[in-house]
Amino acid sequence: MSEYSGKFDANIQQIVTKFNETLELLKLNNKSIEVQAVESIQIQSNTQTIIRLITELLELTKTLKEKWVLGQVYPMDDDLLKDQEKSVKLYNEINNLLERIVQ
Repeated sequence: MSEYSGKFDANIQQIVTKFNETLELLKLNNKSIEVQAVESIQIQSNTQTIIRLITELLELTKTLKEKWVLGQVYPMDDDLLKDQEKSVKLYNEINNLLERIVQ
């Protein structure tokens, strides 16, 4: 099960990184049209990466649900609980960042 939590953490961290990179690229700061064109391609690439990572998270969630229904999921140990707490913290950070962007 720790391979799943590690994959979740890695994907979420990459999503946050790509999202932050995209936000930085959105700043115009009197950039030339050529620079803006190159950065728009990078934004598209980052967006596709974020979509792929979210799709992977959905697939992992589906797999875990299937294992849970079939009785293949066992109780968590202390290490997994700590990983889960880190994931919840990262999830809250993402939500806070998104709320600031929306405002």
